[in-house]
Amino acid sequence: MPLPPLEEQKKIAQIFMTIDNKIEAEMKIKEELEKFKHGTMDKLLTGKVRIKVGEESG
Repeated sequence: MPLPPLEEQKKIAQIFMTIDNKIEAEMKIKEELEKFKHGTMDKLLTGKVRIKVGEESG
């Protein structure tokens, strides 16, 4: 199986590394948001935090 020239292989590898780094960063953000969501839901469901609901119109 023929391979692309070494320089092209290096460029392709760099692109994949950049994509992998971006995915890893996004996954960390997702984990933090999930922790925040679960913490907020816990506080709301246990009544530790209350939400003021506005008056209904009509």
